[in-house]
Amino acid sequence: MLTTVALVGLSAILLLRHPTYSLRLTACFQNVNGLHRGELVRIAGVDVGTVRSVRAQPTDSTCPADVEMELRTDYPLNIPSDSVAMINTAGLLGSPYVAIDATHASGPVMVKSGQIRSQENPPFTADSLERFVKGLVETITAQRDEKKNAIAAPRTPERAGPPSPKLHSK
Repeated sequence: MLTTVALVGLSAILLLRHPTYSLRLTACFQNVNGLHRGELVRIAGVDVGTVRSVRAQPTDSTCPADVEMELRTDYPLNIPSDSVAMINTAGLLGSPYVAIDATHASGPVMVKSGQIRSQENPPFTADSLERFVKGLVETITAQRDEKKNAIAAPRTPERAGPPSPKLHSK
């Protein structure tokens, strides 16, 4: 009994020393791209919470996928209400996570159980990869051709530099 009281007292002291701020938010997405419960929520690349639930709502055309998040920090986040939530992926094969972008937001602070606006990222497909690679090849080819043309260009008076001294022979 005495041990239990001591543990409860110690827990209370630790909780008072490190207050935890909590904020639950929801967002609606057209496509969650494989997001699951327990995935991370990040603001400016900092882990600030987790996804509590992901629910498909096929009969709701305005919110086909509902995502509930819980943000927990030891400091208040004060997220502006006009911030945007996006689903990103950590690297090419990484897990999806929710990224909250507040860089262009200036509205009043979000309240508990608030709804955050979502923004869909274009899906990564074989076609988008092919377009990226083609654009990259075109850019590299154009730069290579520019260098070739610069090397092969005839010397014009502007490019010739100072005249070389003439040698006269008698």
